[in-house]
Amino acid sequence: MAEQIVVYENNLIGKVKEKDPNSDQVTVEEFEAIFRVLWRDDKKLYWINIADSSFPVEMDVEYVKAKIKSDYYRFVKFDPWIREINISVDTKVDTVDVANKKNKIRKLRDDRFKLIEPYIKNEPLIYTEEGRSSAYKDSKSSPKQLIKCFKLYWKRGKNLQSLLPDFNLCGIEKNKYKKKKKRGPGYKNKDITGISLDEEDYKIFNTFIADHIVDKGKGVAFTYGLMKEREYTYKEILDENDRIVRVKIGDDDRPSLDQFKKYYYKKRDAENREEDKIGKKSTKMNRRAKTGAISARGPGYNFVIDATVIDYYVRSHYPPYNLIGQPVFYIIIDVYTRFIVGWYMGLGQPSGESAIMALVSMASDKRTLLEQLGFDEDDHIEELCIIRGVPKVLTIDQAELRKNLTVNMTKNLGVTISEVTAKRPDWKGIVETRFNILQNWEEMYDPSRGSYNKKKYGDPDMRLKAIKTFDEIYLDFIRLIMMHNQLSIKNPFVLNNLAVMDGVSPRPYDLFRHGVESVSGYVRAYPEDIVKLNLLPRDNATVTDRGIKYKGLFYTPLMDSWEQLLVSSKPRKQAKRKPDNKIEICLDKRNIDYIYMPAENGMSYVKCVIQERCLREVQPILEEGISDKRSNSISGLTRFEWDDFLDVYASNKVSEKDQDDKILEKYDAILTKSAEKSAEQTKNLTRHSSNREFVTGAKDRKKQLAEEQSKANAFVLEDPENTSVTHEIEEDEDFEIDYSQHISAQMKKHSNPDEDNE
Repeated sequence: MAEQIVVYENNLIGKVKEKDPNSDQVTVEEFEAIFRVLWRDDKKLYWINIADSSFPVEMDVEYVKAKIKSDYYRFVKFDPWIREINISVDTKVDTVDVANKKNKIRKLRDDRFKLIEPYIKNEPLIYTEEGRSSAYKDSKSSPKQLIKCFKLYWKRGKNLQSLLPDFNLCGIEKNKYKKKKKRGPGYKNKDITGISLDEEDYKIFNTFIADHIVDKGKGVAFTYGLMKEREYTYKEILDENDRIVRVKIGDDDRPSLDQFKKYYYKKRDAENREEDKIGKKSTKMNRRAKTGAISARGPGYNFVIDATVIDYYVRSHYPPYNLIGQPVFYIIIDVYTRFIVGWYMGLGQPSGESAIMALVSMASDKRTLLEQLGFDEDDHIEELCIIRGVPKVLTIDQAELRKNLTVNMTKNLGVTISEVTAKRPDWKGIVETRFNILQNWEEMYDPSRGSYNKKKYGDPDMRLKAIKTFDEIYLDFIRLIMMHNQLSIKNPFVLNNLAVMDGVSPRPYDLFRHGVESVSGYVRAYPEDIVKLNLLPRDNATVTDRGIKYKGLFYTPLMDSWEQLLVSSKPRKQAKRKPDNKIEICLDKRNIDYIYMPAENGMSYVKCVIQERCLREVQPILEEGISDKRSNSISGLTRFEWDDFLDVYASNKVSEKDQDDKILEKYDAILTKSAEKSAEQTKNLTRHSSNREFVTGAKDRKKQLAEEQSKANAFVLEDPENTSVTHEIEEDEDFEIDYSQHISAQMKKHSNPDEDNE
């Protein structure tokens, strides 16, 4: 009985090229054409060629069956358009890019199906030219788009997945053993043709850029030569027998230096290339804008201290009046008002000793220092100099103060120490910019600005232009600080709402005074001796019957009945026990004639004087030698209020400018006269000295003067019986200070706890 042939919808029927009598199977390559049955009834059917761009064709059912029976046609048992494409998003596995790509594919498929959905059900009319023409007229899309979607739907199985885009078929497979000619303009050397770069080349480029340019700071040309030597000396190719052979690479088969440079410049912008050249630390320290990121709630809330070696040279005031060097300059500035509250200039390099002197200047009256330097200007000077106090927060960098500030400053004076990262001047932009401002002002009155270490060939030696002594340039910088504190600030954002409402002038002095009265009371005033006491380093001394012993020297306390204290001391040195006759003292190593016994709260002390017999045995020496080597913006204003404020600010700038001009004219006359006097004096004093004699021995002279300055700056606290040094003392003529409790507390503090329990 003959086998019955049945043709179903969606069957694939292939037209055989040639019949092989020895094989019952036919591969897809042996089909001349493959047709998909779209629709059929008892008499006719419609099918479409799935490989070309033809439309559906009407065929007779019996004719097709006869051809199948005669092996002219055969059923195709596999469907080439069955694809496994996963477009469902798995949030636990898929990345954002993969999920977006899947959503894009799904949306494109759905849009295509919505376009043809009204027409595909109209069978078999849609398979005819007349049916499709009516669809073109009804649809809002173009006929070209409809035809594309119809053919995709019919050829690939008449289901929703048949409308998926062919993104997986995009692109071509690259042969890693064969590279094409470089695109774009040719080289000047026409013998070199170059290559077209691929992902493998870019991967090599990235590796060498990261390892040698970014990490090691090598040059582009050097890195390219190293890459060419290691990666592009030999290559693998296929010979005639399809075997991999290593051959030497010529200049026309490797990336050129221009290609490597172009990729590097595209990959790294100008800022990153500068960082690659000089290093990250140097970029952050020298090239980054000093904008600052420190805020404050009111005057006295946050003071910032920093030091710099100024760019000016000074000469000696001793014969033969030759060069000394460049002084170091400290300033302490209030973040809230930009008021410079403390300063210090010294010889040598920045040190903890100099920084402590600046802190003492911050907390003390400056009039004594100005009198010593011969400061004779009296207009507003007294008001500017009496501003002093201790802040709530002191911002320092990771330099000399980090090791020299004692815990007593926080414990007794209530100052919180805030540290910023080392080598990041952009984080302290407020104080760093003031150094530049003051030195730029001084340049008009001193011709010696420059740095010998940075001197280039042919540049003049600025050391020979030094005309001022240390005291003269110190006095100049103090005048510039006074001028800075009186001049108006050009940036209106330094004001706050309250200052705007009260009409305060944008000058540091006025802002500071207004802030203390109306904003906050963060500034706290202490006697100068108390501040010095809490800045001095502390150590332990021994109470003996001969006096208070410290490092072989004996001191006598300036107090009543001190002999009884010394006799009652009982030195007991048992195993693993501290002696109970130890007390805590403060001292200044620059002057060992005095030591001080502080109270536990740091607000009073007992002064001890070195005994006369010890002065004959030991001379005071220095243990450390001198080394030669926007948060305040206006907030809460509406746009109209802000515009009104800017109008008022602009109108007030006219009157502020007149006052600024008067201040500038005043200090300009003083500084110009001082500069002319210094230049004439220096010319007369050094007219018999040559340039070599003027410069030679500068380090030795600087070291000698620094030691003299250090000894002169040594702290000597006043006798507490004659001067009030504690906040707890009431103003009573008959009041006498009783130190017995203080001595007992010190003795108990260092006594053995087990023995106390007994």
